[in-house]
Amino acid sequence: MSGNIISLYHCPYLQGYFHAEDGKGTVRIQTKAGTPDNRSARLERQRTMDFALGGEHLWGAVGMDWTASYAKATEERPNERYLDFQLKKQKFDIDLSDERRPYAVPKLGSTMLLGDEFSLKELTEQQESIKEEDLKFSANFKASMNNGAKLKFGAKVVRKTKEKDVDFYEYTPTDEEGFMANSLKNAVDKSTEKFMPDAKYQVGVFADKDYVGGLSLPGSPKHTANASLYFEKGGLNVRLSYNFASAFIDEMGADAFYDRYYDAVNYMDINAGYTFGKKVKTTFYAEANNLLNRPLRYYQGTKDRTMQAEYYGIKVNAGIKVSF
Repeated sequence: MSGNIISLYHCPYLQGYFHAEDGKGTVRIQTKAGTPDNRSARLERQRTMDFALGGEHLWGAVGMDWTASYAKATEERPNERYLDFQLKKQKFDIDLSDERRPYAVPKLGSTMLLGDEFSLKELTEQQESIKEEDLKFSANFKASMNNGAKLKFGAKVVRKTKEKDVDFYEYTPTDEEGFMANSLKNAVDKSTEKFMPDAKYQVGVFADKDYVGGLSLPGSPKHTANASLYFEKGGLNVRLSYNFASAFIDEMGADAFYDRYYDAVNYMDINAGYTFGKKVKTTFYAEANNLLNRPLRYYQGTKDRTMQAEYYGIKVNAGIKVSF
């Protein structure tokens, strides 16, 4: 046996597996979570929409059929967190006689259960957004000639686009030993007699997803909110938007006293525009950002110890656009 990856357990927020080679392997225990804003759960928001239109036409001896379609799919995965532990150089007796139910038993001195022997492999967080668009158009023509012959010709246009935006962060605790000890205190045993496929298999011990979701990580605000008001009538449109993000650790110091925080922010912006004309469209527009004039501010440890504060004032932009 060489280079086999055997899954110990997998569900929406827990995963355990090991990579085995010649009966030796590295056991990995991973908890997948979100943040308190989404009940510490991993969320996947998927949306799709499809439109199709077609027709057949006849102009004397010339016939035509055509189809047009548009499809759009989006997927968002906000605030996914992964806490991954590993234990190397473990020995197993492995039975692969049933490939659908691989069975591994740790030898004496080896284990698959999360405990003090494990070390932190990685702690990560990411946000992912994917958008795909598919536009198709085809037209086919048939013409009957005077000599009885038939002429066929057509065209097809396909346009596909895919956009993917990923923000990825990896964190390294300054006190890894203390972090491990705290993680093990928040570990839960997910084993159950009802676990499929057989009673001889067990789920094992994992860091609780609420614990993982509640970790205060650098660069990740605990609370965010946004709201907007929009008015549109005729060629006039006005939008007022508000965004809030709570304070968060931007950089971890040797201890809590030296942690650098990015202070909470409140932003309010407004933009408006008026468009008129048919063949030649003219748009007057104006926008104002940072209406609350909130500073970019960092502090050390507690809010009263300001490290840096920068005020940028209200920014106003206006102009005219002409399209034809």
